[in-house]
Amino acid sequence: MKGISIQQPWIDLILKGSKKMELRYLQNENSIQYRGKIALHASLKIDYNPAFFFGYSEAWNLNRGAILGIADLTDIIIIDDNNQCDYLNHHLQYLPINGFLYGLKLENVRKIKHPIRFRGHPGLFDINDDNIINKLHSF
Repeated sequence: MKGISIQQPWIDLILKGSKKMELRYLQNENSIQYRGKIALHASLKIDYNPAFFFGYSEAWNLNRGAILGIADLTDIIIIDDNNQCDYLNHHLQYLPINGFLYGLKLENVRKIKHPIRFRGHPGLFDINDDNIINKLHSF
């Protein structure tokens, strides 16, 4: 199974259904080809400006350093200056285009009952722990 680390509050907005696309600069061709179940991991970092903008006055209390949910990665779309505004309501932020920016379309997002402590990694990463995979497959 693959996983992706996402900063707070973005992962919380994904889990609540407000954010439907995660933006990334992906270099690995295998990452661009992947479709399927993906674990949503909250990184240790917090993006404080958006957190306060979206009303998270106590952002430091948000869950971090754990897998919080699972989703289906159904498509990866190249985002450029010509189409970024078309997808703005899916990813909730305007970003400068620097190279190949990809929108990872997330559907069927489910929050898991109990966060699973896990160390994340940059980009899409493999989760090889059978115990974690079994827990995530039950959702």
